[in-house]
Amino acid sequence: MDKLALDTALDDPSCAGTAVLSLPAGALPQGNPDPRSRKLACVDAAAGQLSQLQHIIIAVDGDAPGLATAQALRLKLKSLQQLTRQHGATPKSQQLWLLPWPTAPGGEATLTRAAAEAAKHGMEVDQAAASRCKDANDVLRVCGFKFLRFYVGQANKL
Repeated sequence: MDKLALDTALDDPSCAGTAVLSLPAGALPQGNPDPRSRKLACVDAAAGQLSQLQHIIIAVDGDAPGLATAQALRLKLKSLQQLTRQHGATPKSQQLWLLPWPTAPGGEATLTRAAAEAAKHGMEVDQAAASRCKDANDVLRVCGFKFLRFYVGQANKL
């Protein structure tokens, strides 16, 4: 559902060139941030497309398995960049970003920045309700697709 929520929020001309990759097998087990996990096979399958992106936002649930998955994805994406260079190709200069959902560590600050940005555009958000959102689907359900777009724009550079 999180991929669908992000696809819905990012279906806008201002988000052209945006793609969402979901992990079909779900998050890695708690405490196991192994970038070689079979659960990340879809990242290997999409390596060609990923190497062409300038910005990659890692957005996982804020629980322990989600945080382990974020760490493994960061390591895997860095290793894919190195492999691309070793094979003589020049990958685009990539920047990795982490998007903590409101209940995750760092999520409260992200929520505050997103709410401030939304307010500049005349949009109010119930921060108390939004602070209980654990993933993209929750943010979409509680705050709407326009706010989810603002929220995604507040990812932190890794």
